[in-house]
Amino acid sequence: MKLKSILLDILRLVIIGLIIGLFISFYQFLAHEVILWGGYLFNKSTTTCFVIAFLVTLTYFINLMLINKIIPGYSGSGIPAFEGYQAGWYKINPIKMLIMIFINSLSAFFAGFPLGGEGPSISISGSIGMIINKIFKKEDKIAVAASTGAGFSTAFLAPIAGFIYLIEENKEIFGYKLLIKGLVIIAVSYFVGIYVYDHNLLPIDVNVELPFKYSYILLVVIIMSIIGAKMFLFSVVFFKDFSKKHKWFNYLLPLILFLFIMLRRYFPISVGSGSFILDNDLLDVSLWILLIVLVIRTVTTGVCNSSLTSGGLTLPMLAMGVLIGKIVTHFFGLFIPDALNYSSIFEVCGMAIVFAIVCNAPLTALLLGLKVSSVSTFILPLGISILLAFTAIKIFKQESVYRLLEKRLPGYSDEGEKI
Repeated sequence: MKLKSILLDILRLVIIGLIIGLFISFYQFLAHEVILWGGYLFNKSTTTCFVIAFLVTLTYFINLMLINKIIPGYSGSGIPAFEGYQAGWYKINPIKMLIMIFINSLSAFFAGFPLGGEGPSISISGSIGMIINKIFKKEDKIAVAASTGAGFSTAFLAPIAGFIYLIEENKEIFGYKLLIKGLVIIAVSYFVGIYVYDHNLLPIDVNVELPFKYSYILLVVIIMSIIGAKMFLFSVVFFKDFSKKHKWFNYLLPLILFLFIMLRRYFPISVGSGSFILDNDLLDVSLWILLIVLVIRTVTTGVCNSSLTSGGLTLPMLAMGVLIGKIVTHFFGLFIPDALNYSSIFEVCGMAIVFAIVCNAPLTALLLGLKVSSVSTFILPLGISILLAFTAIKIFKQESVYRLLEKRLPGYSDEGEKI
């Protein structure tokens, strides 16, 4: 009987990994296509086509707002809800979570909201883990936690980073069971994902070595990235608190939609998940435009995360770090043109620092940085950046953005119990 139970557990974990790999691959493909179609209709179409697309989308978003009012609690990235679930005080309906996050997030991508697909990938994967557990009549929170790690891994096609993310996000339940189940589910979902839809959410390539004489530029990037991470956290938390205090904020979704469609039409660099920023050098964009984009994205990410839509914060925070690196590089490039040749180093260091502080996950940030670079040429500046980011986390006693948002879920108390 014990052998049969072990085999059933292995089968359950493999099935979870298999379904996550298939579903998240399909989701990432669909998200990519939705973003392309939204870009075409709102960026490049004729005026008539643009107006028709806008009116149809506005009607859809008004209905989406009503649906989210009828079925509350399933917007945002979904990750804070899983944090509360793991803590034992927050209840999740996995079917509602999967469906609502899926629909909400694709709608947000189409409209150009500054939200990413990795957060929904994590919550959808956690929902899949819960559903398979129910089918097997098992209450296995460790497998659900492992499922969220698999969602991260499959979204970025970065299994090692996904495994470390799993550990950093689940320190309270860390143990050999988490390691084993995490390895099984993440391995299966990754190999399925890379076979079904081989994509790249981090299209940056660091292939140069930073000369020591430009170390002071790296220091400026580190300082500005730490400040940027704190501003990002402030924006997300401020607008979440504002939306809770002022219920009328939830009815602003059509207005938010109008704003983003106008921005997408006339200032497209300022909208979207951030993949455009990650995928382009933007060396021909002026310093002032980059600064304006940074401010707009910092504010609008907080606004959209607090509205009745869904989307992840990871790609926006990575894009913020890259933007900071670009801005610092552009500034010094005005006086030292040769500094522009090392822009990718400063961008990835900024990206890793912002992620490390906002998510309180320095090891995952380190691995994401190494994913786009050569260890031999980049480990020193990246390592210094992560070390200083870790120091900032300890000095500020910084909690992750998901922990801060968990505290703002309905029914939260300081003891993490339902009230």
